Amino acid sequence: MKKIVTFLLLMSILLFSLNVFAQEDINILLIGTDDLGDIKLKGQDEGRADAIYLLHMGAQSDTVKLLSFERDYLIELSDELGFNKLATSTFFGGADLCLEKVNGLFDLDVQHYIQINVQSVADAVNVIGGLEIEVLPEDLAIINFQLSAAGFNSVTAGTVHMNGEQILAFISARDNNEGLIASNDSRNDRQQRVVKAGLQKLHSLSFDEIIMVIEETLSYVKTNISLSDLLSIAKQFIDSSFNSFAYDKSPLTVYDRLRVGVHQVVKVKNQQLENEKIKMFLEE
Repeated sequence: MKKIVTFLLLMSILLFSLNVFAQEDINILLIGTDDLGDIKLKGQDEGRADAIYLLHMGAQSDTVKLLSFERDYLIELSDELGFNKLATSTFFGGADLCLEKVNGLFDLDVQHYIQINVQSVADAVNVIGGLEIEVLPEDLAIINFQLSAAGFNSVTAGTVHMNGEQILAFISARDNNEGLIASNDSRNDRQQRVVKAGLQKLHSLSFDEIIMVIEETLSYVKTNISLSDLLSIAKQFIDSSFNSFAYDKSPLTVYDRLRVGVHQVVKVKNQQLENEKIKMFLEE
């Protein structure tokens, strides 16, 4: 009975609210943070941004774009905190600060974010019954090691159905024999395959099912998107043809690796050119 009442309430919100996203381009910053337990700062229990993506859905396009931002980008947090990695922005100021720094660094105007703690990914994936994940031959050694450590059987290359706990092992695996940037690249590649699989799964659902998914998963995320707009985005997404998926990773241009304090950071040589390349990817 409770779910029926909730369903009717959500439908009412959708039908009678102003949906600013309807038939517009959608840009949402997706932030995955690590787990720092009970550490709190400024009243928030925030971790560092382990994954930072821009999700772009053009109103007149059937292609969903996903752009990953290197978590080690050099940013200035504030006059007091000085310079640090982009990943630390969520720890010091939550998703709002991360959004501010991404917009400032890349000359973007993204207004909305969805943030999820990595430990909540498993719960969210289980709500939709798991995902079909593309496992590449080069993934096998590190992934099977991680799966084994988590108590799961090994997998073979190909499309593999994974539950939430297996997904968590898949996206968390890090090859310590690779350099820091190369290791981030490998994990970003696996993470984007999970995001792609999640979008494909959601696109296959009916609108009624999407509403139920939103109801079940809202407690796992932090977002500045209103419930009515989330429903509007979902409706626009499932009504789209979603024929293709494009992924890229910033930096798209030449960059330097520097050291700031104890941190190794990334700084592009030509920020204006990087920003132009990003906009070309999103708009083409």
